Amino acid sequence: MTTRRTLLKATGGAIATAATAPFFARTAFAQTTKLRMQTFLGPGTPVTTGFEQFAADVKVRTNGAVDIVTLPLGAVVPANDTVEAVRTGTLDGHYSSPPYFAGKDPGFAVLGDTLSLYPDPVVRDRWFTEGGGLALARELYAHYGLFYVGPVYWPPEWMPMRKQINRLDDFKGVKLRMPEGLAGDLMKRVGASIVTLPFPEVANALQTGVLDGADMAGMSINLGTGIHTTAKFAVFARHSMPTTEVSVSEARWKTISPENQKKFIDAVSDFSEKQRKVFTSDETVAVEKAKEAGVVMTQLPLEDQVRFRALAVVVFEDWGKKNAITAKLVESHRAFMKKNNLI
Repeated sequence: MTTRRTLLKATGGAIATAATAPFFARTAFAQTTKLRMQTFLGPGTPVTTGFEQFAADVKVRTNGAVDIVTLPLGAVVPANDTVEAVRTGTLDGHYSSPPYFAGKDPGFAVLGDTLSLYPDPVVRDRWFTEGGGLALARELYAHYGLFYVGPVYWPPEWMPMRKQINRLDDFKGVKLRMPEGLAGDLMKRVGASIVTLPFPEVANALQTGVLDGADMAGMSINLGTGIHTTAKFAVFARHSMPTTEVSVSEARWKTISPENQKKFIDAVSDFSEKQRKVFTSDETVAVEKAKEAGVVMTQLPLEDQVRFRALAVVVFEDWGKKNAITAKLVESHRAFMKKNNLI
């Protein structure tokens, strides 16, 4: 017989179940996700200090649900090993640049450096949001167990040199430090001899004459390394226009609630804009400091820039033949540039 007590007990249990099930569903992602993420430059650089500020921002936005432990270059692995470290769980993510992983897949090289195809990084970065680049980047990184959160602004680069470069032909026979990928291929095609060295070893290699010049970064970061105490020249050759990015282990990304995933993505977008402002300001100051320090800065004349860009297009097209994802990346860039009257 059903009594009032058993009915209340039964209905009370049903009400409790109905009430608590949605609660547990809502709080399935409530635990803190701690992410150990390494950057691609050392402590005190705009890369690492900027990323530390980004990590603090993410923690605030997610009310502590996402807690990023920031690690500088080399704290766990070398720069070109972070994808593997994330894949195996040694790291949970990184702030890095795709060309470091060109040896794993040519798609990283094509995604990571658009050479002189675009007039500046701001125009190029529109490809991610307007030209389908973000989806292609996520497709590539998913093959290696990473979720590509978003691109981060990187400034135009200067090459520190031990000798003055006035024309494109001046690169013939010059020993240049270059990472794997498109930029190294491009410089080989103008006659340079390419040496692959980790970033921290470049200053000493320039000082000892192992190198004549190097693919490095913007003037601000280059000055900060002390490179120009030996390399008294710098050339703005438009040889490279790298992309940088923030990525997280796919498995760890799935432990973050959809709401906080969106906050994380938005934070990367804001981080990119903050880095653009920081780098732009720092570059203006650094160029003046370099002049005061006696660094001789040159740019290639217009006719050499045109010739160099034409060769860069050939390099980009050649790399696009290496596998399916590089072909998709090259075709996407081509379509975007055509649409915006860049080719």
